[in-house]
This record gives sequence, structure tokens and C-alpha cells, in this order.
Amino acid sequence: MYQKISPPRNPHGTGWHGLGYDSVSDDFKVVSVVIHSSRAPGDVYVFTSKHSSWKWIGDTHYIYKSYQKGDGTVVNGMPHSLWIRSSDGSFMDSSVPKVILCFDATEEKFKEVPQPNYERGYISIDMGIFGEWLCVVHNHHGCNDVWVMKEYGVKESWTKLFVVPSDLSHYFKPLCYAKDEKVVMMLGWDELVIYDPKEIRYTRIGIPQDSELFDMALYVESLVSPHGGNNTAN
Repeated sequence: MYQKISPPRNPHGTGWHGLGYDSVSDDFKVVSVVIHSSRAPGDVYVFTSKHSSWKWIGDTHYIYKSYQKGDGTVVNGMPHSLWIRSSDGSFMDSSVPKVILCFDATEEKFKEVPQPNYERGYISIDMGIFGEWLCVVHNHHGCNDVWVMKEYGVKESWTKLFVVPSDLSHYFKPLCYAKDEKVVMMLGWDELVIYDPKEIRYTRIGIPQDSELFDMALYVESLVSPHGGNNTAN
């Protein structure tokens, strides 16, 4: 079961999208940010499932990496992604600190999420989800520290779980724990592995031979209809 949504009527631009849940009105909402420049905030539109309509609510006051389309990482019913404050400059400048933003579907506004106290200063970060937790990978001095927020919204709950050496892969994506504190993660765009943080080595997991490049994500099954009530869709 799914609901097909037409995009908001808007001038040309790249887009960032996220799905959130409004627990007060019991409604699923889609937020779409249309981005026109790497140096300017984007226009924010919100689609409500109950009314099946879009509305414009203003601009983000933050800048997203407009050269790359993206979708929000959903944690605690809210989509998250990395932005910079519009007063800080351009996303093209790698030295500008990134902020984690979530979109609160109930209040219909973006909020900053506190980050860890990085042990060796800010270099660069990436963000995702590890198991059920919001996850940040902090890249610095040849290492990648993997942090999770064990209690959502509480800065002091950020915990460093393990370290991945930068020479292991130019890109990796931690997904969840396997047995014995080993980690399921992607290496590059073509390998799925079990990584042992203690031994700093990994074992490949077999995947279909015709899968040359792929991405992976965690999901939770739900019986909740995106339409609400007793409506059905093909």
C-alpha cells in the first residue's frame, strides 16, 4: 500500500525530501526543500496526508549541499540531514562546520540537534542511522569515529562505539550490530561486510552477482496506512 504524491508547484531547483509523523494530528507529513543555489537557503513546502495538499512555510535559514539530491534519515519520527547555517558561508567550503537538522512535523519547522563533543576537534562528519540510533561518523587524522545518540535529543547521551581506519575504505556506512559486537556495514558502493572493530578486519557478505553498485538502509515494518482511517490505495 502506498500513496503517490505530486511534487509542489515550484520554480526549477534541486530537492531535499523527508517524511515525518505528526503525533498530535495523527498525520504523516512530507517536507520538501527546493534549493536554487549552494549559497542560499531553500524554499520549504509541507504536504499533509490528511488534506493531500502542499503549503509553503518559508525558507530554511540553512544551506544544503545543492549539487546532490537527498532524503532525510528518519529517527524519532523526524527526518534528519546535514546543513550549514546561512551566515557561515557555502557548503562548497569543507571547513565550514555542519549542523544536524531535524524537521519537526508537529511544529512544522527545522530544529538543530546537538552533536557530540568531538575528541579531536571538528574535521568533517557524515550522518546516518545505526540500529535505532542517530549516528555520526567523525573523520579526523586518518580515523573515523562512529558516534550514536542513545537518548534522542540529549547531548550527553552521545557515545563513541568504535573506530574505522580511513585506509580501510574511502567510503563506509555502518548499519547495525551483528553478533559479538561485530558490525554490519557497507564498504564503498559494492561490498557488504561484517567488521570486527577489535581486530580491525572484515569478512565479506555474499550479495547477488548482478548487483554491481548498491545502497542499503534499515527499515521497520508498519501496519499503519499512509492514508489514515479506512482508506485504501492500489
